[in-house]
Amino acid sequence: MRAPASILLLSAFLTGGQSASTSSAACNQTISAANAAHFLPAHVSWERYFDAAAASRFATLSADVGVPLNEGNPIVTRISTARGNVDRIRKTAAVAREADLRAADVILDARDDLIRLLDPAAYERLEAIVRADRQSTFATPSIGIRSAGRCVVIARGSEYPELIPEIDYWKLYFYSRAQASSKYRHGASYDADHIRAVRTDMAIPAEYVTRLLNLAADVVQQLESLPDTAANSDLTAQIILNARAQLIRSMPEIVWLEVRRDADRTRSNMVTAFPSDSR
Repeated sequence: MRAPASILLLSAFLTGGQSASTSSAACNQTISAANAAHFLPAHVSWERYFDAAAASRFATLSADVGVPLNEGNPIVTRISTARGNVDRIRKTAAVAREADLRAADVILDARDDLIRLLDPAAYERLEAIVRADRQSTFATPSIGIRSAGRCVVIARGSEYPELIPEIDYWKLYFYSRAQASSKYRHGASYDADHIRAVRTDMAIPAEYVTRLLNLAADVVQQLESLPDTAANSDLTAQIILNARAQLIRSMPEIVWLEVRRDADRTRSNMVTAFPSDSR
């Protein structure tokens, strides 16, 4: 298995090895979906979509999923609740950073609930629409450095988990689980000792460990069958997001949350370097 090419080790910056021309003044970047969609945090695009859907009294959402959605529909209720919670968080949080993290979680939790509430085809249409939106923008925190006249923003997953691209950390998670389990695999099953070892990371039944590991192996196989030129394509994103959605649909919520926490550990060990700008 080849390692994901999109995962970069940015040792020069992480060890403080900036060039002498780097300024100590902090800076930030504005990320545009039109120019750098891969780096736009998922919660930004989904919040923009939820706001637009509510502004249309959910007519646009009804059209996008092909199902009439009236007030009181569980999907409408879930989105409305999420928007209300985000509004309260931003008004009451004592620290802006706390509000950012909590709001991102609320939006993406609502997105994940739509995966359960909508049939797969309807959700895939909706996700494609959200991902195709090129109007969203996002201002990173002021954690960048000036280097050669450019603002370079590097986010550590341990400090800014919401800034690690969802595609990147789920890709790495699937690869790491598949690679660690490959020598214990026998068709669609795994050595019992390996299943027990994985369960020390996640408190979930053995059957769901097997399901996760088989799905991870399938994802890796699909990704490695793509030509190198497609390494960062929409097709790669589609494979990864479809697999993630499959996990959500095929597991009880309490099991899914354990898997998600396991993936979050991968995210916390990653870094993301945003495309530099000249501001």
